[in-house]
Amino acid sequence: QVETISQGMSQMLTALCDVMLRLDSDFCIEQPSGQLGELLMPRSSNAVSQLAGRSFLNFMASRDEADRTRKTLERGSSCAPSQGAAGAFRVQLQDADGEIC
Repeated sequence: QVETISQGMSQMLTALCDVMLRLDSDFCIEQPSGQLGELLMPRSSNAVSQLAGRSFLNFMASRDEADRTRKTLERGSSCAPSQGAAGAFRVQLQDADGEIC
Protein backbone atom coordinates (compact mmCIF):
# COMPACT_ATOMS: atom_id res chain seq x y z
CA GLN A 1 0.00 0.00 0.00
CA VAL A 2 2.89 2.40 0.70
CA GLU A 3 4.24 1.74 -2.80
CA THR A 4 0.84 2.54 -4.33
CA ILE A 5 0.64 5.81 -2.39
CA SER A 6 4.19 6.70 -3.44
CA GLN A 7 3.40 6.04 -7.10
CA GLY A 8 0.24 8.14 -6.84
CA MET A 9 2.18 11.02 -5.29
CA SER A 10 4.80 10.81 -8.04
CA GLN A 11 2.14 10.90 -10.75
CA MET A 12 0.42 13.88 -9.14
CA LEU A 13 3.67 15.84 -8.76
CA THR A 14 4.70 15.01 -12.34
CA ALA A 15 1.39 16.40 -13.60
CA LEU A 16 1.63 19.59 -11.54
CA CYS A 17 5.34 20.42 -11.68
CA ASP A 18 7.83 21.22 -14.43
CA VAL A 19 10.33 18.73 -13.02
CA MET A 20 10.33 16.15 -10.27
CA LEU A 21 13.58 14.89 -8.80
CA ARG A 22 15.05 12.95 -5.93
CA LEU A 23 17.85 14.35 -3.78
CA ASP A 24 20.16 12.53 -1.41
CA SER A 25 20.83 13.71 2.15
CA ASP A 26 23.43 16.20 0.87
CA PHE A 27 20.95 17.66 -1.66
CA CYS A 28 22.73 16.02 -4.58
CA ILE A 29 20.66 14.86 -7.55
CA GLU A 30 19.72 11.17 -7.65
CA GLN A 31 18.11 9.58 -10.70
CA PRO A 32 17.93 12.71 -12.88
CA SER A 33 15.20 12.71 -15.52
CA GLY A 34 15.32 13.82 -19.13
CA GLN A 35 13.13 16.82 -18.23
CA LEU A 36 15.63 17.93 -15.60
CA GLY A 37 18.49 17.51 -18.08
CA GLU A 38 16.69 19.60 -20.68
CA LEU A 39 16.01 22.32 -18.13
CA LEU A 40 19.45 22.55 -16.53
CA MET A 41 21.75 21.49 -19.38
CA PRO A 42 19.86 22.25 -22.59
CA ARG A 43 22.93 22.07 -24.84
CA SER A 44 24.22 18.74 -23.53
CA SER A 45 23.47 15.45 -25.24
CA ASN A 46 24.23 13.49 -22.06
CA ALA A 47 22.83 15.86 -19.43
CA VAL A 48 21.16 13.12 -17.41
CA SER A 49 24.44 11.36 -16.67
CA GLN A 50 26.20 14.67 -16.03
CA LEU A 51 23.59 15.73 -13.46
CA ALA A 52 23.77 12.58 -11.33
CA GLY A 53 25.53 13.37 -8.07
CA ARG A 54 25.71 17.14 -8.60
CA SER A 55 24.42 19.45 -5.90
CA PHE A 56 20.94 20.72 -6.72
CA LEU A 57 21.73 23.89 -4.78
CA ASN A 58 24.42 24.81 -7.33
CA PHE A 59 21.65 25.42 -9.86
CA MET A 60 19.83 28.04 -7.77
CA ALA A 61 19.56 31.48 -9.39
CA SER A 62 21.08 33.24 -6.37
CA ARG A 63 22.73 32.61 -3.01
CA ASP A 64 19.49 33.69 -1.27
CA GLU A 65 17.52 31.19 -3.36
CA ALA A 66 20.00 28.43 -2.45
CA ASP A 67 19.75 29.28 1.26
CA ARG A 68 15.94 29.35 1.16
CA THR A 69 15.85 26.05 -0.71
CA ARG A 70 18.29 24.39 1.71
CA LYS A 71 16.13 25.48 4.67
CA THR A 72 12.98 24.21 2.98
CA LEU A 73 14.60 20.86 2.22
CA GLU A 74 16.02 20.54 5.73
CA ARG A 75 12.57 21.16 7.24
CA GLY A 76 11.04 18.57 4.93
CA SER A 77 13.63 15.90 5.66
CA SER A 78 13.19 16.32 9.41
CA CYS A 79 9.48 15.48 9.06
CA ALA A 80 10.04 11.89 7.99
CA PRO A 81 13.70 10.98 8.40
CA SER A 82 13.20 7.26 7.77
CA GLN A 83 11.26 7.74 4.53
CA GLY A 84 12.40 11.13 3.30
CA ALA A 85 9.81 13.74 2.53
CA ALA A 86 7.95 14.33 -0.68
CA GLY A 87 6.73 17.76 -1.46
CA ALA A 88 6.53 20.49 -4.02
CA PHE A 89 7.83 24.02 -3.83
CA ARG A 90 8.86 26.68 -6.30
CA VAL A 91 12.50 27.57 -6.93
CA GLN A 92 14.23 29.87 -9.35
CA LEU A 93 17.00 28.03 -11.16
CA GLN A 94 19.81 28.84 -13.53
CA ASP A 95 21.04 26.38 -16.11
CA ALA A 96 24.64 25.27 -16.63
CA ASP A 97 25.23 28.35 -18.81
CA GLY A 98 24.04 30.73 -16.08
CA GLU A 99 20.71 31.49 -17.78
CA ILE A 100 17.66 31.83 -15.52
CA CYS A 101 15.21 28.98 -16.16
